[in-house]
Amino acid sequence: MNKSAVTIALIIAGVVLLSGCASSPWSATSTTSRPAAVETETAEPTPVSATAGDGQSQPAAMQEVMAELQQLGTLDGAAQKKLMADLHETDPALWPLVLQQFRATVAYRRRAESTAESAAEPSTTGGELSQTVGRLPTADEVAMTPVSAPGGNYPSTTHPQLVAGPGEIPTKVGQGDTASGDVAAASYNAAVPADWRRQVDSAARALGSQLDDSPESPEDIARHVQLRMLYLLAGRRDEALRAIPAVAPAMQDFWKQQLYGISTCLDTQGAPDELRRTAEAKRILSEAVARLGESAPLVVRNPTFCTNIDGYGCITPFEQNEFAPGQEVLLYAEVENFSSEATPKGFHTVLRSSYHIFDSRGGRVVAHDFPETEEHCQNIRRDFFIGYRIVLPERHVYPGKHTLQLTIEDPKSRKVGQASIEFTIKAD
Repeated sequence: MNKSAVTIALIIAGVVLLSGCASSPWSATSTTSRPAAVETETAEPTPVSATAGDGQSQPAAMQEVMAELQQLGTLDGAAQKKLMADLHETDPALWPLVLQQFRATVAYRRRAESTAESAAEPSTTGGELSQTVGRLPTADEVAMTPVSAPGGNYPSTTHPQLVAGPGEIPTKVGQGDTASGDVAAASYNAAVPADWRRQVDSAARALGSQLDDSPESPEDIARHVQLRMLYLLAGRRDEALRAIPAVAPAMQDFWKQQLYGISTCLDTQGAPDELRRTAEAKRILSEAVARLGESAPLVVRNPTFCTNIDGYGCITPFEQNEFAPGQEVLLYAEVENFSSEATPKGFHTVLRSSYHIFDSRGGRVVAHDFPETEEHCQNIRRDFFIGYRIVLPERHVYPGKHTLQLTIEDPKSRKVGQASIEFTIKAD
């Protein structure tokens, strides 16, 4: 007889034995002590030699096998006779495997029977076991189909509360109808750390494939900026600092300096000294803000009548803006978002200024143009102010409230800014 075929048949026989348990092995739980027979299930099987070379005859070896089975208290006379008939058809070299399989099956069945509270009263008689065992399949028989497995009303058990262990994510358990035998399903998906840089690269490729090299709308330009931010996150600084097409030079410089400043601030490896790193980042970002201002409207701030001007924000204003006709005053004003052109002599700034005075009815009293204000500075001006010397009109002016409107023009960027201040002309 073919030994491998017999081995497969024996394993299938063990599966048939397991199918006859009164309780499902995946749902039964036990809190009681195990029977004495169960304690031997992990013990090594008693060696039984049935080969012709060991000096022991085949009947003697079979008697030894049957004695071992009889010690388990599982066979009656009919079952013993049936099993011996089946053993005669099996290779004696496989009898130890038969004994080991039989012992484990009996032990497992007893354990399942002792823990199934809702099952029918289990029977451990040899007659029932012999009905379950049947006979061992011969080598020329095929494996039993699932339809051949014994049926029955298998009791169900309630599932315990699912508790997450260290580093685990508990998964909600579905609430099955335990009375009807439904099985509660549970699953667990291990958290896999994601490679965020790879995800950022993937997002950059996806966004870059949707962009046109010549953006026209503000939305298209914004997406180019977002792409360069992704490059910066991914550590691809050179690509992040690449010029954005179809954008005004001032805005190109702004985005380049802005991203460069952020990169410098975060470059702890290239610039380990935090104080120097932040100082350099501030300088770069200040230049970026100045370039951004060139694309913003020209702003004239804080017009003030004063008696003295010492510097940016350092002035001596009048206590009250009440003046006599023909009185001389100083007018202070700050200017933002002007353009500065880089030249060999420094950053060149040119501004043109003028003012109009209106009476309380909106009629223009006087107008005046100032000479151009021109300056070369080694750095881009961030604190630009202008002081004007003004002589209030003496003729054709009446006591009462008036308004001075200051207008400043930036000829380089062709931007104009205005600011107004009220004052009162006193009566003589």
